[in-house]
Amino acid sequence: MLHSPRMGTPSVDNVMADIEQPKRRFLDGVSPWADTFSKAIAGIAIAVYASGFLIVSLYHSKFGFVGTNPFRPRVLAAGVWFFFFTAIPVSIAARFRKYSWKEIAKESSGLWVACFGLSIPLQMLFDFSPASGFRFGFLWLGLGLFAVVTAMIVAANKRKTPVWVATISSVLLSIFYVSDPIRRYLTNHEFQITSLALWFFACTLFVTVEFKLRSGENLAQDGQWSKPLVVVFGFLFAFATVIYPHLKASWGGGTPANVTVYFTKDSLLNPRKSVEAQLVEESDEGFYIVGPKDTEAIFVPRSAVALLYFSDKAANSVMLRDIK
Repeated sequence: MLHSPRMGTPSVDNVMADIEQPKRRFLDGVSPWADTFSKAIAGIAIAVYASGFLIVSLYHSKFGFVGTNPFRPRVLAAGVWFFFFTAIPVSIAARFRKYSWKEIAKESSGLWVACFGLSIPLQMLFDFSPASGFRFGFLWLGLGLFAVVTAMIVAANKRKTPVWVATISSVLLSIFYVSDPIRRYLTNHEFQITSLALWFFACTLFVTVEFKLRSGENLAQDGQWSKPLVVVFGFLFAFATVIYPHLKASWGGGTPANVTVYFTKDSLLNPRKSVEAQLVEESDEGFYIVGPKDTEAIFVPRSAVALLYFSDKAANSVMLRDIK
């Protein structure tokens, strides 16, 4: 005898409908977020690429040429490094935006020490200039002054010292710290670890000022969003002229590579000879090199180059000692 289904038992279609309905609700709720997320990713990618292209173009303009392949990996690498070295001070400034100007001034010396400490693990990315002069005296003097100012700030927090005394001392100590990398860069174009600390310190202060000035403005109305672009382009120019040229090429930076160029017999430039130069850029058509005492780059077609040896002295390679 066949048994009929019990009354009230849900059918298979009803069960599947009950399962599919939560899925549809979930997808309907997630789809707007997925669309926003995809647009944000695309916007970030465009911003990174555009920043990298501007940085590389500004850097190459120093050597007198612009217009290499815009799709080279170093363009994207330059944009990524710019966002990385800018995101750090922006994150620090996000904390300081709620501070009063007096509190920021009192914490300025501590901010410099934090920026210097942050630069220590990042020094492996850079090719620093040879330091001129004796710097241990400056270091110990700075550490001593920092200890004194820190003690004054602690005493001011405990109301044992006037706050204005600690604030002025902290500002003067910050000026003392900042003056050394500025002087070295302007006089001898030296790029040291203090120069990297100065980048973090200056960017943090500029972003903090922007946060405070724009806190009450609606950047989405009346073209207010264009005002912070002045600071962004300032950061781009500073990064392209100060930071990027000293970022190692092995990390996607702009430090020129020391090479020995061997020319072919048909080359218009030094046929059958070799020269020591710096390789600034490479394209599908040839190489942009700079001589030891030159500031402008020379374009050498690939047909004129027999080989490149990545060293400033060809005699270091056993294979190349007999090449004339």
